[in-house]
Amino acid sequence: MSYGFVDLRLNHAGSTGADSFWPSFTDIMTVVVMIFLLASTVLIMNNLELVENLRESILAQQKAAEIARTTSEEKQTIEEQLAQAQHELSVLRIELLQASDAADLKSQLLAEKERQLD
Repeated sequence: MSYGFVDLRLNHAGSTGADSFWPSFTDIMTVVVMIFLLASTVLIMNNLELVENLRESILAQQKAAEIARTTSEEKQTIEEQLAQAQHELSVLRIELLQASDAADLKSQLLAEKERQLD
């Protein structure tokens, strides 16, 4: 049975019994190859989805790291401002104590002068 095709096999006369085995073998191999190709396609698609998820995860991690870095910088800035304000407060307290001592001294001197005038 050539179905209109030229028979190019070398010993086509001696292949009467083998015709029934090899076509079924090639059919089986074709099915195996098709299953392999379908499985490969599914795996490739799955890997592409996983790669995309990984990229999104890496971007989210980078954004979180950037937010953490800026938050840390803001915290340091606020801590520096707090330290500066505490320093200014201590300087003002010292000045207040000095002014209070000076006022006490002046009031004592004033009281002394009033006693001398009396």
